[in-house]
Amino acid sequence: MSEQGWWLTLRPPTRPSRLFVSLRELGLFPQEATWWFAWREREIRLPGVLREPAGLDDGWEVLRVFSPQAELRLGRRGRGKGCWLLLEDQAEAVINRWSDGEVLRQTACWVEPSRRILWGRKMVLPGGRTVRGEVIFPRELAYDLDGDAPEQALVAEVRLYYDQERRLQTSRYVRLHLVRRKEFRKLPPQPYPTPAAAMGLAGEAG
Repeated sequence: MSEQGWWLTLRPPTRPSRLFVSLRELGLFPQEATWWFAWREREIRLPGVLREPAGLDDGWEVLRVFSPQAELRLGRRGRGKGCWLLLEDQAEAVINRWSDGEVLRQTACWVEPSRRILWGRKMVLPGGRTVRGEVIFPRELAYDLDGDAPEQALVAEVRLYYDQERRLQTSRYVRLHLVRRKEFRKLPPQPYPTPAAAMGLAGEAG
C-alpha cells in the first residue's frame, strides 16, 4: 500500500553538519540508525554508519545521509549546489522550524517500499585475508558497518518516490542490513513495481 511522502528543496547550507544536527534534533536522524555515503573527484565514501557529523563538511560533490525517517541530499545543480530532504513523516515540523525562504519547494509524492543489493561478495586477497569485494574491479569494498561479514549479502532498503502522474522520480535509502546466505533466497531484489501497482490501482480499470 502506497503512503504519502514529501520531497523538500532546501536552501543549500554553508556547513552540511549544521543542517544535519538541526534535523537530528527533530528526530529524523537517530544516533543508532543513520548511514551515509559520498564522493568527490578522487575519493568515494562507501555506504556506512555515520559516526562523526563533522565529516559531512569535507567538500563532497555528492553527499547523502539517510535513516528510516528521512534522507538528506546535497549535490550539484547546474553551476551551483542543491539540497533536498525526502521523508514520509514530520514534513510540517521541518517546514515550521525554518524561517521563510529556507524551504524553497515542497513536492508531494506517493511512496512504495523496495530493496537493493549492494556491490560486494566474499573475496580472498592474495595474502589470504577474506574481505568483501568485487573481482571485476578488482578491489576490496570496505563498507563502514558494525559486524560486517563478507559471507553475508549487504541489502539496502529503499523507498520509491512517484509523482502525482504515477511517474517514478527517485528512490531514497532507508537503512542497511546484512542477510545470511540461508535467508538470501527469501529476500530477492524487488523490481520496480508498475505505476498502477505502486499507486494501489492495479485492480482498477485504466
